[in-house]
Parts: sequence; C-alpha cells; structure tokens
Amino acid sequence: MLGMSMGHSPRLGQSLNLGQRLEQRLTMKQTLAMRQRMFGTYISFLRAVRGEQYQPHGDCPRCNKKLSLVEIMKGFRNDATDYTTKCPKCKTRFEPQMILRGNYGSSVELPFFCSMQTADRLRGMEALTPEDFEKKEVATYRSAIFHFGSLAAAFRKLGIRYPHTEIDAWQKKARNFLGKLPDQMIANAVGVPVAQVSALRKAKGIPVFRKRSLVEA
Repeated sequence: MLGMSMGHSPRLGQSLNLGQRLEQRLTMKQTLAMRQRMFGTYISFLRAVRGEQYQPHGDCPRCNKKLSLVEIMKGFRNDATDYTTKCPKCKTRFEPQMILRGNYGSSVELPFFCSMQTADRLRGMEALTPEDFEKKEVATYRSAIFHFGSLAAAFRKLGIRYPHTEIDAWQKKARNFLGKLPDQMIANAVGVPVAQVSALRKAKGIPVFRKRSLVEA
C-alpha cells in the first residue's frame, strides 16, 4: 500500500500542476478579454468626448507584419528621444503612426509616441492652450490624450497644473459611460477631479465600475 501510494504521488502532483496551469491560462484569458473590452470602451468614450477616433498603427517596413498595440508598446525603448518601436518578427526598428479619424470620415496619420516620450515632449508646454496644441504640437497632443485621457492628466503626471479648459459640457458627453469605466479614467479624459465624476454617477443611481463585469459580459 505504501509503495502504491508513493507510486501515485508524482502523478497526483503532475495532475495538480496541470490543473493549476489550466487555471492560470483561463485567468490570463479572462484578464486579456477584460483589458480588450475596457480598451474598446475607452476608445469609444474618447470618440464621444473628442469627436475623434485614435488608432495606433505599425506595419513593419521590412516584413510587413502588422503590429498590435501591445507589440508596438513593447517595442519602444526606455529612451525619450528614440521614437522607434521594434518588430517582434524580424527585429526591424521603425516609427509607428497613429491614425486619427474624425466623425465625418476624414483621417490623417500622425507620429505615435509612448507615454514616457509624450510626457517628456510636454515639458515646458503648459502655457499652450488646447487650440495651440492643435496647431503646433498635434502629434504630441493626440498621444497625450491616448495615454493619459487629457492634457490636464498628462501634465499632472509631471507635477504641473494645466490651467486651460479642454472639454465643454463634459457631463452630457460622459453620461453613457458612467459605471462602464472607472471614475478616475473618465475624470482624466474630461480633465476634472474624480470627485465630480463620482458625484454625477451617484446622482444618477449608477453603480460603481467593477472589473468582474467585463469578464462576465
């Protein structure tokens, strides 16, 4: 009996390890699905608030691989002055783009920067109004919105208060997304304190955002 018990022990251990691996894979899939749903909702929210759709884009010029957003972000170096990403297939470095689409079918390609590069480029620009950014720093402006939600949130990361108003009538534009995104994410995108977003959500009787709801959707 002892020998049989010892003989079955490794198999039992292997079975448990396999079960744990399957559980980990399931958890990873759920996490990925959750992030994808949140990202899709966030992009829709930015479009509702800004009237624009933001799509980072990277086609390797050597092997023609179309990089996903995750691959583009992973390919950036930890260097604020190097704007290239790396193709995971052939290792070629190239500068990714952002496709900016308006509500009326217009589109334009702009340089796309990672969050670190964007923050570095914003230093010393807090005096510029959103209208100034539109004219003088259009690519930096759109990368800041994509990564941080607004110029106010981007400058806050630098310890700088941005004094200009970016979004008018934000309550109306954010209404359909309350509870579908974290209050802080909405607040960042419309450039107001999170307490104002939370107060609006509670006043409308909308439950706070829960990550699990994305998995169960």
